[in-house]
Amino acid sequence: MLKHVIAIIKKEEGILLLKRQDNHLWELPNGAATNGERMSAALKRELDRKFRIDAKVGKLITSLDQEIFVYDIKSYNNCIRLFEHDLMDWVPLYKVLELNLTPATKKIIMHMTNTKEVVKKSASLDDAISCIIAKPAFDATTKQYVVKVKNHYIGETRSFDTEMEAMQFYIGIVRGILGTMNQQQKTK
Repeated sequence: MLKHVIAIIKKEEGILLLKRQDNHLWELPNGAATNGERMSAALKRELDRKFRIDAKVGKLITSLDQEIFVYDIKSYNNCIRLFEHDLMDWVPLYKVLELNLTPATKKIIMHMTNTKEVVKKSASLDDAISCIIAKPAFDATTKQYVVKVKNHYIGETRSFDTEMEAMQFYIGIVRGILGTMNQQQKTK
């Protein structure tokens, strides 16, 4: 059975996504493990082969169906070079599902942003949303409004000059969460 290794490479702007040349779908950096190869070693090898980067592979974030293994990349050196992809972009996690994704990437992102478990453990929808996103707050030090987004995998803080901009950002994320929950319920 072929095993796939996936990298979550993060920057402040978001996670790295790549647009494939063959079908123009967006995907996470990935590769395949050979028989007997450690998954983290396979990912390091594939990132070097495909992007010419020397990556420090972090912890296993999740595995799906014992076929797909998703790892956090702690750091890498060199610039990412594209050979098999048309384009790369750093995309905030809450916007990833708006892109045309490969089925495997969509499955991983849905798993990473799964709010169903948070809702089950929460007393109300408001509690569930609070676990994922903090309402905008004014930071007196920077004199900006700050919104913090966090789940088990990605943490992001965004600053805005006005309360209106912060609220628009917040509402956009809440809509995304509700859309994801609605989509998951429809697929049951």
